[in-house]
Amino acid sequence: MKINPIVSLLFAALVACGSSDNSSSTPNQAHRSHQAASQDSAGSSSGGLRAVAAGNTGLKLLEDCAHGTHTYDITPNRGDGLGNMSVARDGKSVWPPAGPGCPQLVTCCEQLTALEDAMALACLLAMGRDQDCATAKSTVWAIAQEHRLAMPDSCQ
Repeated sequence: MKINPIVSLLFAALVACGSSDNSSSTPNQAHRSHQAASQDSAGSSSGGLRAVAAGNTGLKLLEDCAHGTHTYDITPNRGDGLGNMSVARDGKSVWPPAGPGCPQLVTCCEQLTALEDAMALACLLAMGRDQDCATAKSTVWAIAQEHRLAMPDSCQ
């Protein structure tokens, strides 16, 4: 089981969706050491953990990515990402996705990211974990609902 800095970054990003405090983590924080991420998750993000736990879908996504068999690398968006970041699963970029239902997922995620920057990470990780656009869209929809975001028509 491999745990990486995605834990604290996703906590911060998902909590930002549900809070009025817009001071969220940056993609560069993904490069911190495992020890620092563990301390953040156990310490200063404990309030964030409670907020994310209120949304079970976001917590499940976080747990699956942090404790699964795949490695997720978060970097600044260099044209293969969404919003300000890119995510690679086992070294392969997850965005933009291709296949059935993917144009709808892309539109939904672009519109959610325009409403809340942190939804970009939720979209990217959902696509990385779920591996198909219909399932990823359901995950993203549930996270947006849990954080009471206005739902764009493209996400219905």
